[in-house]
Amino acid sequence: MRAALVPLEAVNPTRLADQTWQDIWLASGEQPEACLATFIEILIFKFLSDLGVLKANPSGVPVDFETVIQKDAGLILRYYFDTVRPEIKRLFPSSDDGTSVINGIVFNPASGDQGRLFLQILERFKGFGSLKKID
Repeated sequence: MRAALVPLEAVNPTRLADQTWQDIWLASGEQPEACLATFIEILIFKFLSDLGVLKANPSGVPVDFETVIQKDAGLILRYYFDTVRPEIKRLFPSSDDGTSVINGIVFNPASGDQGRLFLQILERFKGFGSLKKID
């Protein structure tokens, strides 16, 4: 029997985006540019993990979505800032004008409340499912 390639079904993340935007909007002090940059960064993080592009850094430390979401709310942002963000920036270096695929995030790794919010947002992304093919 031959294995057949089955095309991925496109999913619409509009509701996910709306819910996440509201959470980020409240955390950012209503700064639209910061909200957009934060949402894009989280979306890219989940997308790269879903594709298997984001697994571990060159030292072998896991940087994938599933590893990060297992972190305690008090540690999750510190782990993300210290371990994951540098790997995304290594994979996608800044252009000559200094911009990158990730250009800012409203969360502060020293804030426990923001760690809980970040974890809540990641749990929402996990509940949504794969972002391999979005519409």
